[in-house]
This record gives sequence, C-alpha cells and structure tokens, in this order.
Amino acid sequence: MAELVKVSELSKQLKVSSSHIRREIESGNLQALNVGATVRISTDEVERYIASLPAYKKKEKVKI
Repeated sequence: MAELVKVSELSKQLKVSSSHIRREIESGNLQALNVGATVRISTDEVERYIASLPAYKKKEKVKI
C-alpha cells in the first residue's frame, strides 16, 4: 500500500509552493484524496505525476 503525503510535505520535497500543488490537483494533473479536512496524495501518484513531466529524466528515481 502506498504512503499518503500532505500537500505541504510534497511541496517541500519538490521545492514548489503548496499553491502550485493545489493547482495541479484542481487541473486534474495530480490525483488526490480528501482525508478529513486535509488533502493527501499517494506516493504512487506522485511518482506517476513526476514521470509525466516533460523535463523529467528517468536517470534517477525521486524518493518521496
């Protein structure tokens, strides 16, 4: 089972703003789950999202 991460945790890992992550969720580029009052993203979904980015090179795997 994949781990779930918060928007704030993911934004720190990817070095982007939380609002950027939320925009990606709202646009449908990144799938997320509502868990209570928080939004969570599975690590499997994060890997899929990163792999879909045009600038991503599969030389090294991103650790979340």
